[in-house]
Amino acid sequence: MLAKKVWESFRSKRVFENGYIEKKGRYSYLAWHAAQEILNDDFPDNTVEFSVYKHPSGYETCAMYYPDGTAEVNCTITIREDGESFSRSMFLPVKDHKHKSIVNPNSMAINTAKQRCVVKCLAMMGLGLHVYMGAEDDPEYVMTGLDKVRGFCSDLSVSEDKLNQYVKSVANGSSIYEIADRENGDIDSLLLYLKDKVEEINNQENNKLEDQQ
Repeated sequence: MLAKKVWESFRSKRVFENGYIEKKGRYSYLAWHAAQEILNDDFPDNTVEFSVYKHPSGYETCAMYYPDGTAEVNCTITIREDGESFSRSMFLPVKDHKHKSIVNPNSMAINTAKQRCVVKCLAMMGLGLHVYMGAEDDPEYVMTGLDKVRGFCSDLSVSEDKLNQYVKSVANGSSIYEIADRENGDIDSLLLYLKDKVEEINNQENNKLEDQQ
C-alpha cells in the first residue's frame, strides 16, 4: 500500500540529525528546500498543486481571501508509484514571523506561505511531523553513536569489522563501539576523519590477506 510506504519512509527521516531544521526564535522548522529534496529523492513521480481562487478584485490567485483581508493557501501533494497514487491536502494561513495573519498580504508573504504549506502537507504524510510536536529531543528521532557507525559503513561500503580493526590501530586500542558509546561527540569527529581513510581501511585488510598467502 503506497500510503503506508510513504508514511514509513518519511517518518524514518532524521531531520534534526541531518541538519534539515531551521530555528527562528523559539520555533523549529523543517527547511522547505530540504523537504522538497527528500520528496523528490524518495518519490520522484509527484506533483505539488495549489488551489486557485478568485480575488475580490476579480483576478485568479493562489490565496483564498477572507472578509477581513487575511488569506490562506491550500496545497495538495500527489505521489505516484507502480500504478498507485496517494494524495494529501493541507491549508495554511498567510502569516508573519510572529504567526499572526497578515492583512492584504503581498506576493512575498503568499510565496512564503505556499512553501510552508508544502512542508505542512508533507508532515501529514509523515515527514517531520514530530517537529510540530516539539520532539527535538525525542530519542526515536536522535541517532545513536552505533546508528552513525552503521550508516557510515552502509554509505561508504565498509564492513564494520574492517572499520573496527582500523580504528583500534589508530585509537590506542579503543574499538569503534566504545567510542560510539561516549556522549562527548567523539564519534562525529572520528567518522568525519575516517571518510578520507576508506581506501586505506580496505587496503589494510587486503594487505593482511596478501601477507598470509
